Amino acid sequence: MNKSKILIVLFVLALLPSIAQFIVQAMNSYGIGLAIRLFIHIFIPVIAVMYLTKGKLKESFLLPLRLKNKKETIKFAILGSLGAIIIILGAFFVFNGFGLIDFELMKLSLAKINVTSLTYPFVALAIVLINPFLEEYFWRGFVFREFNKYSTGYWTGILFAIHHTIMILSWFNWWQLIIIPVFLGIVGIGFNWAYKKTESIYAMWIVHTVADLVIVSIGFIMIF
Repeated sequence: MNKSKILIVLFVLALLPSIAQFIVQAMNSYGIGLAIRLFIHIFIPVIAVMYLTKGKLKESFLLPLRLKNKKETIKFAILGSLGAIIIILGAFFVFNGFGLIDFELMKLSLAKINVTSLTYPFVALAIVLINPFLEEYFWRGFVFREFNKYSTGYWTGILFAIHHTIMILSWFNWWQLIIIPVFLGIVGIGFNWAYKKTESIYAMWIVHTVADLVIVSIGFIMIF
């Protein structure tokens, strides 16, 4: 397969999480959504890598999990986590202080996918323990890494932003949905840059976990 065809295939695969998110929202089930995410974020990349590298299943799965630069990984994990905490809490206090976050609307949106005060802790646990790994494995360990072999892959952070914006479409008003994707795009590109510097998904996996932990904690306090 030539370079152009490979890039087209990679682009189509990179769109799958966003397409799946629309389907999941229509089905109104977080459990089904998680199963679909597991399939897309792990199975699809492994099969694609096996095909592109002619490698075996185990080798293809472990390829994004190599830890090459421990010092840089630790540095980026610590600094990135502190930055994530400061930015998320800062944004929360500013936006909430001006009454720009509608937590009742979020509660209604979550209820549509059967997320209530009883199920939220389990969902939050899945978000913190499973979601960061799935996303970093897919977006950095597969999409960015593969794109960067053939062209500049930093722009894939935009696809990362689109995917996350679809998740929260019903949570915010129109002008917030202009600002948030821009911010998420910057985050996605920054995560790609950090992956390039550390040559592994571990630093951003940790940062992503910390960020999600802060977000679900705020969500539980403010919504339930």
